[in-house]
Amino acid sequence: MQAAAWTESMARQLLSPPTHPEMLGRIGRYEVERLIGSGGMGVVFKAFDTELNRPVAVKALAPHLAGSGAARNRFAREARAAAAVVHDHVVAIHNVESEGASPFLVMPYVAGESLQQRIDREGSLELCEILRIVKQTAAGLAAAHAQGLVHRDVKPSNILLEQGVERALL
Repeated sequence: MQAAAWTESMARQLLSPPTHPEMLGRIGRYEVERLIGSGGMGVVFKAFDTELNRPVAVKALAPHLAGSGAARNRFAREARAAAAVVHDHVVAIHNVESEGASPFLVMPYVAGESLQQRIDREGSLELCEILRIVKQTAAGLAAAHAQGLVHRDVKPSNILLEQGVERALL
C-alpha cells in the first residue's frame, strides 16, 4: 500500500475530530496517529486502542465505496473470513466495525516495512532472504487457502517484514 495515493486531508474524511491535538483524528474508540498506506479499497492508519492501551492498525473502507451496500457487505464478509485465519505469517484481525460512515477492521500494528520498501531501499536481496520471505508468504497463503480465502493481491507492497524479527506477514 502506498501512502502517497491518499493525502492526510483526504484521510480525515473518514475520521472524527481528535481528542488529543497530536493525533490525526478518531475512528471508533481508536485514536489515529497517522496514515500508513492506501489501496483501491481503503486506507490503513496507525492508531492507538484507548481501551486496551496498545498500538493497532485500522483499515477503513474508502469513502467512495462506503455508500455502497454491496461494497460494505463484501468488506465485512472478507474481514470475517480473514479473522478465521490464524497463522504466524498472517496479520490477525482483532475487531470489525461495520456501523457508522465507513466500516473498518482492526489489526495489530506491525512495526517494519513492506517488501517493496525493502527492495526500494536495498535493491536486490540475498537469495537466502528471498527464499525465507517466499517460504513464509507461501505458508501464510496456504493457511488462508485452507480457510477458503483467496488473497487476490499478493505483491511486494502487501507483504510486511516485521522489524527486528525475520518474519514476513500477509
